[in-house]
Amino acid sequence: MSSTNVGIGDTVKIDVLVPGGGAGLFPKSILINAANVALGVSPLNLSSVAGDLYSATFVMPLTTKVTATTIIYTDAPRTIVDTNYEPTIDEYVTASAVDNLAIADAVWDEAKSSHVAAGSFGLELNTTQAEHDATQSAIAALNNLSQAGVQAAMTAQGYTTARAAFLNNLDDQISDVMAAISALEISIKGADDRDLTEIAGAGFATATHSLVQIRSALSNVVLNIQNLGTPDLVGEIDDSGELTGIVVDIEQLTGELQDC
Repeated sequence: MSSTNVGIGDTVKIDVLVPGGGAGLFPKSILINAANVALGVSPLNLSSVAGDLYSATFVMPLTTKVTATTIIYTDAPRTIVDTNYEPTIDEYVTASAVDNLAIADAVWDEAKSSHVAAGSFGLELNTTQAEHDATQSAIAALNNLSQAGVQAAMTAQGYTTARAAFLNNLDDQISDVMAAISALEISIKGADDRDLTEIAGAGFATATHSLVQIRSALSNVVLNIQNLGTPDLVGEIDDSGELTGIVVDIEQLTGELQDC
């Protein structure tokens, strides 16, 4: 008896040498698995290959062992045993009865609800599926958009058809504003593009020399003059009216600074 290691799913070849048999004999193999159950292809007829050699093939099923018992017959229907030859027995053995295809099928057929533990790929896939479903639902909800619906939503936000026409003039209005700003800059800085330091002059201090500070100082001068005393006393000091004229001039200048 011979023994051959094979893998599950392998194509196994049975070779039987029948000395002196030539091509006029008819071998047949009975194939039995490890559970002593005949394979679906059993019995398997062997055909003459060359001279005294006969062969046949089968696919190794999910089992640890297949035993092939080959009997020689003298007739094609294989009913008359040739007693000149003893049956031969060959074993085909697998390392383990593992069906990779069956395992893969079982994995993919497993219910995902049983594999959602924290940190597992099952949970990741389940979460991704839920997000996908939510996205599809959101997309489906957008399928009922219409021009009227969009217009109504925009009108509710103040973007009416009447106002839409003004949007066409937006660029022109922005250009006008930018031109006005440029003109204002020229009026402040002059045609020769003076910077603010040149406009202020040497020794300019923002805290004390700004127009606001100057106006405030002039107001204080007026207030001090007015506080010199009663109107009669002021009149005695200002016989010529010059002091009154100065007050008027300062008040006028203060008003002009107020307008700046």
